[in-house]
Amino acid sequence: MKVNLTTVITDLFGKPIKNGTSDRDLTVRVAMANGLLSETEPNATGAEKYRRYALAVRLADERVTVINLSTEEAALIKAAVGRAFGAVIVGPVFNAIDPPAPTPEAS
Repeated sequence: MKVNLTTVITDLFGKPIKNGTSDRDLTVRVAMANGLLSETEPNATGAEKYRRYALAVRLADERVTVINLSTEEAALIKAAVGRAFGAVIVGPVFNAIDPPAPTPEAS
């Protein structure tokens, strides 16, 4: 599945969320990479930690704006982001990976 890494994450009112204490907007790229790297699963093996690191390195390459993720990679990112962040970041990241179906216009 293709994911646009440059999508800016916004709050519920459409205001961009800032990346930590910097003035830069938080992007899907940064949220995914940080989620993978901040994973603190106590029973993770060295191989599992390396897999998260290697995927985070791929995500961090700013020359890439759209990345093609395998189903397994998408699941790994969703699990890590789901544990690392609150709903205001988890929701947009999950939507970037699995875009919701369009809703019909209200009449």
